[in-house]
Amino acid sequence: RHDGVTQPVWVVPTGVDPSVFGPGDTSQARQRFHLPEGAFVIGHVGRLAPEKNLAFLTRCVTRAMRRCRHARFLLVGAGPLAAEVRSRLGGAGLGERLHMPGEVSGPALTDAYRAMDVFVFASQTETQGMVLAEALATGVPVVAVDAPGVREIMRDEVNGKLIPTEDERQFVKGLLQISALTTTARADMRRAVLASSRDWTIDRSVQLALALYGSLAGRGRAGDPASDSLWNLSVRRIRRELEILGNLAGA
Repeated sequence: RHDGVTQPVWVVPTGVDPSVFGPGDTSQARQRFHLPEGAFVIGHVGRLAPEKNLAFLTRCVTRAMRRCRHARFLLVGAGPLAAEVRSRLGGAGLGERLHMPGEVSGPALTDAYRAMDVFVFASQTETQGMVLAEALATGVPVVAVDAPGVREIMRDEVNGKLIPTEDERQFVKGLLQISALTTTARADMRRAVLASSRDWTIDRSVQLALALYGSLAGRGRAGDPASDSLWNLSVRRIRRELEILGNLAGA
């Protein structure tokens, strides 16, 4: 719209496959990553790079872990800041409670989400928060900083905590509130999280895309109907193919 586009604009998310990401055996998942059964597991998945705002995230998790003695941090991913994060947690005396399995995929990635009690996120550069949708699909609430790509998925006090600004105190408070939930309250939140995740499934995205195409079907092109005759369409196609061949020859 800023560039002068006046036609309707639809946004269709990629969508998460519920046959891949969904609730499962938490105990088995924690065994995979050597996490104690009774721990409060704070988790994050993503590239360990500056654009993920890991400095802020690490400070918040450190403060929360100091106040929650049974908390563990499961940090999944790889990148240039891996050593720095490990050093910061180690310097705070929390190195033994940090679990960094590196990059994982397939069933191991699903188990990583299932092992978590809460997912934390502080990136300000996302266009689509797919890791948030994956976490929600497995029933894990999220604590995140408000930003594009985040606010579209998050519902404050429904599927987690949406922190308006980069406020460490508020972020830590959100984490501790989730850690203090009773078994009943935790189960209620899990149900709300799973219900909210249905908006971000592949099936839902397909429905949106089909609705868009359906709304356009039968409209045809504006202008002279003869311009879309089979002959003219064929001529335009041949011209495009000749342009491509010319570019290839030039290359």
